[in-house]
Amino acid sequence: MPSPAGTPTRRPLRDLLAKGDSLVSLTGHGDGIDGDMGPLVLCPLDRAFLTGRTARPPTCRISGHCHRSDAGLTSQAHAERQLHPSAIRARALIWNTCIGWPSRQGFVDRSFGAGLRLAASASIGALVTTSRISLASPVTVDALTAALLRGVPIGEAVATHNASPAARRGGHRLLLLGDPLLRVAQDPARTVPAEAPVRRTRLGGPARPLAVRPPAASVADGHVLAALARLRAETGAQREGAFTEICAAVAREGLEGLWARRSTGAGTADGRCPHCRAPASRLSLQVAPDIARHLLICRACEVAADIPERPVIAVRLQASGDGRIAANSGLTGTRWLGAIVSRRCRPYATQTRPWPRAADGTPARRVDLGIARSAAPTTIAAIFLAGGRLHIYSRPYPAAGVTRASVGVTT
Repeated sequence: MPSPAGTPTRRPLRDLLAKGDSLVSLTGHGDGIDGDMGPLVLCPLDRAFLTGRTARPPTCRISGHCHRSDAGLTSQAHAERQLHPSAIRARALIWNTCIGWPSRQGFVDRSFGAGLRLAASASIGALVTTSRISLASPVTVDALTAALLRGVPIGEAVATHNASPAARRGGHRLLLLGDPLLRVAQDPARTVPAEAPVRRTRLGGPARPLAVRPPAASVADGHVLAALARLRAETGAQREGAFTEICAAVAREGLEGLWARRSTGAGTADGRCPHCRAPASRLSLQVAPDIARHLLICRACEVAADIPERPVIAVRLQASGDGRIAANSGLTGTRWLGAIVSRRCRPYATQTRPWPRAADGTPARRVDLGIARSAAPTTIAAIFLAGGRLHIYSRPYPAAGVTRASVGVTT
C-alpha cells in the first residue's frame, strides 16, 4: 500500500527509529493502546498482548480487527504496518500523541497499551508522553526538544514545558517515565540556542533529534471531509447520502482523530460527561476558520461527545433504563437527521439505524436499543445533523453491561 504523500515509506522509517538516536520525537494520533504513524502503526501486538488476562481487554483483541490498518490482527496487511514498541531505540523518546499513558480507571486496561511497553523497554532511556487527551502537534514540543539538546536534564525540561503558558492553555501536560537527571546532550558546553528551530528528518539524512510529523491526510480523511462539506451545502437526498457516509466513518473509529489531525489550535476547560455525569475535560479544537469542535472526554465513557460550538441537541446514553427529552428541541420535518450506530467486537460487526421520529416530527424522546446480552464490548453512538451542525454522542459498554441500553435526547 503506498504511503500518504509527504510521509516516509515503511522500511526507511523503521530503520530510522531503530538507529538509537539520542533523542527521538514522534507525533501522531494515539488512543492509549496504539498510535497512527502514517505508513506504520505503533502497535503492541505480541504473544503477551493476545494471551494476557484482564476484564478490560482492547476491543481489537476481542474482535480480531485493527481499525488503524482496517485488517485482521493476524493478517499480512497488519504485519506490514505494525511497528512494535520494542523496535524503537533512543536515549530519550517523546511520544507526543493524543494520550500515551491512559488512566488506570480507563475503559481498557492500560497494561495492553504501547505506552507501558515503551516505558519498560530496555532500548529507551526515558519516555515523555501525554497522560490525558490533548492535541498532538510537533510545534508543542519544539521548545522541549531544544532544551534537551542544550543539555538541560529531562526532568527540568518537562517541568518547564508543563508550566509554560502555551502548555497550560492547550492542556498539553507531559509525563516523564525515567530518570529526571538524564541528559540527552552529554556535553552541555555544546549548546543549542534556545530559539533555534528544530530540524526534522528527511529520508537519507536523519538529523538529531529525529522527528516524525503527523501523517498527511489519508484517502479516508478526504472522503469524510468531502461528506462533511456536502452536509453543509446539499439538501434532500444528497444531504442524506453524505450523512450516511459520516455514520459509516463513525462506525469505523469516530471522527476525533480527524479533528486532531486537522486542528490548528486547542484549549481545555472543565466539563461534565453527558452520560454518567462524572467530571470530564472539554477539549476545543479549531478545525477550520469557521468550524470548531468540542470534545467531552470522560475517563469512563471516553470521547462522550463531539459537538459544535453551539449544540442544538444533546444526547444521554444511559447504562440502562430510560432517556428523556428535557426540553422540546423544535426539530421537525426535514430539519434534522439522526442515526444510532453500534459497533460490536465479537463477532466484529457494525450496524446503523435511523433515529425514529415522534408523531410531531421531532426526534423520539426515548429509544430503547434493545441490545441483547453480549459477551463482547459494544460501542453505541447517537449521531444528529441538527441546525445544520453535526452532533455525535458515544459511549462504550463493557460486555457484562450490554443488556439493555436506552438513549434519550435533551436540548
